[in-house]
Amino acid sequence: MSDAQREKKPTLGERVFGEFSWRDGSIPPALAGQPVPLKIGVIEDVKALLPGDQHEAVQTAIARWTRGAPYLIAILEPGSTRVDLSGAPVEEVIEQQRDHARRQLEYKQINKARKQHREVIAALDAIDRIFTEPTRENLAAAKKASAEIRRIMTWK
Repeated sequence: MSDAQREKKPTLGERVFGEFSWRDGSIPPALAGQPVPLKIGVIEDVKALLPGDQHEAVQTAIARWTRGAPYLIAILEPGSTRVDLSGAPVEEVIEQQRDHARRQLEYKQINKARKQHREVIAALDAIDRIFTEPTRENLAAAKKASAEIRRIMTWK
């Protein structure tokens, strides 16, 4: 096993928040690992730990973090608790918040399915062109389309 293989793979939190200039030099525990439900209004606590020129970027990062599927799934966990930046429990996630997370995940899944549907139709159109206009370009496009359909259908 090489040194690179032995290196610890960065967590999602390290990848998202690792580039910010945290006051004490490390990512707050609640943001350092996999997503956990954060307390309402945590953005103000986050901004207090960063220089002013990073506030807009971190606000965008937190917004993306809290809208992502891993965070929404964490909200859906039975008995899940919102935490502050240190990871200390603050309040339980209420059913209304779980319902909202569930709807957001459903919306994401529907949009993903629609996008995949459009991609499959476009790929099938490219494959069909090889039969009506047999050119090298269309053959290459058909091969690419076939690979794209396989990717979509195997969830890779």
